Amino acid sequence: MIRKEFGIGLMLCGAAFTLQRLIDMPEILMGIMLGTGLWMELYGIMSEETRQKIKQTKRKLLKR
Repeated sequence: MIRKEFGIGLMLCGAAFTLQRLIDMPEILMGIMLGTGLWMELYGIMSEETRQKIKQTKRKLLKR
């Protein structure tokens, strides 16, 4: 079973490539969609232990 983040990431990347074929899409929008999609795919395939480490690191950085 895939996590919802992975599925959303795949849909974002697929939508970006589909929109690029159908309409003339600005490069910045394409980059944002692909970057966000790839990050969500990577986050979706990480183990729970790795996800917790990322959350702890973010909390430490934001407390400063």
